Amino acid sequence: MEIVVGLSALLLTRIIRSHSNRGNAIKEPLVDLPQIQLSFPADKGIPNAESLAIFHSTLCTEQLVSNSELSIPSRHTLEDSNFDFDSVNPLAKTDLSRFIDRCAIDTEHPLELGVFNLNHRYQRTKSRTIMLSRKLPTEAIFPIDPSLAISSPELTIMQLAPKLDIIDLALVIMEFCGRYSLRPQRDGSLYKERSFVNCDYPATTCARIAAFIKAANMRRYRHKLETALKYCADNSASPMETALALTLTLPEELGGYGLPRPILNPKISIPDDVRLYVGRNNFHPDLYYPQWLCDLEYESSGFHFDPLQAGIATDQMDRWRKREISHQAADRRRSRDIQALGIKVIPVLSNDFLSAQRMDQVVWALERQAQKFTSSTISLVKTADTRELRDMRTQLLERLSLASPRHSAF
Repeated sequence: MEIVVGLSALLLTRIIRSHSNRGNAIKEPLVDLPQIQLSFPADKGIPNAESLAIFHSTLCTEQLVSNSELSIPSRHTLEDSNFDFDSVNPLAKTDLSRFIDRCAIDTEHPLELGVFNLNHRYQRTKSRTIMLSRKLPTEAIFPIDPSLAISSPELTIMQLAPKLDIIDLALVIMEFCGRYSLRPQRDGSLYKERSFVNCDYPATTCARIAAFIKAANMRRYRHKLETALKYCADNSASPMETALALTLTLPEELGGYGLPRPILNPKISIPDDVRLYVGRNNFHPDLYYPQWLCDLEYESSGFHFDPLQAGIATDQMDRWRKREISHQAADRRRSRDIQALGIKVIPVLSNDFLSAQRMDQVVWALERQAQKFTSSTISLVKTADTRELRDMRTQLLERLSLASPRHSAF
C-alpha cells in the first residue's frame, strides 16, 4: 500500500475535493461540522446596536467553543489501532502511472510517499519517501482504496510547515478549513491556480489542526504552525475571502492590519416579524465582526462585469447579461436588508487589492464602525503612512491576490 504525503497529498486532496472527480469512488477526508448560527433576540423586536453586538458576540463565542470540542481528534495512535505497518512498502512497487492524472509528478515535484520502516526508504527520479511516526493519531491516514491512502489534512499541513513561510502556510490552512478547493496545475505549483471549486464541507478545522499538532507531539515547527493558526479562520467560501481575511488579521510586520479574526459566513436568522419585509429567512455575511455589527462583502467586479473573462459565448451574451443584472439587483437588495437590521455592510472590490491606499480606505470604514462600540476613538490600525509599511503592505496584497483567480479588474 502507498501513502501519499506532503505536497503530493495537498495536490491529491485538491483533486479529491474537486466536483469533477466526485464520480470516482474516493473516500473524501471531509469534516462536517455545524456552522455558526446567529439570531436576533426572540420576543424583543430589534434591540439597539450595543445589545445586539453583545448578543451576537456571546453566541459566536459559545458556538466556536462548541464546534472546537466536536472537532478534537481521538487520542489513539496508529500503533494502538493495530495498523498494518508491514503493508506500507512502496519499494520498487509503486506504479507512477496511476498518479499522473491525480498529482503533478516530475523531477522538480516528485511523488512523496510515506513509510514506517527505514529499510523501505528510497530516492527515485520522480518519487521519494518520507518517514512517518507510528505514534501518529489514528486520523493521520485516510484510506482511498485497498492499495492507496493519503495523509490527513492535519498531517499534510504539518509536513508542509518546513517548506512554507507563515503566509503560505496560512493560505493552505484556510483552504483546508474552508468550503472551496483550488485546482492545481500540472506543474505542481502552489500559486498558479486560476480557478476553484465549491465544496460541501471543510476538510478540517483550525481547532482540529491545533489538537492534532498537540496529539502528534510536534516540536520542531510547532511554533510556526501555531503562529499561522492565530491568523486563520474557518469556513472561508473562496480564495478571495481568504485573501481579505488574512490581510485584516496578519500582523503589521507581515504587512497586515493586525485586526481580530472575523467570523466567516455565519448563518444569521431574521426575526419573524420582519421576514415579510426582507423576503428571506436568513443570510450569510462574508466576513462578519459580531462585536462591531459589521459585514465585509467581497465583490468580484472582474467576474460580474466582464463577459470575456467569464468565458461567455457571443450568442449567449444577452442571456448572460440579464442573469448578471438580476444577480446584481439581488445583491443590492440583500445589502439593503442586512443594513436595515442594524448591520453595517462594507463592500470590498477586487481592485481594492491594487494598492495599500485602497485597502486603508476599506479598513478605515471598518474602524469607523468599530469606534461606535468602543469608548475610545484611537485608531485600531496603522495606515500605510510610511514608505516601508506601504511597500510591505503592497507586497502582501500582491502575494495574496496570486492565490486567487486574477481578473482583468486587477
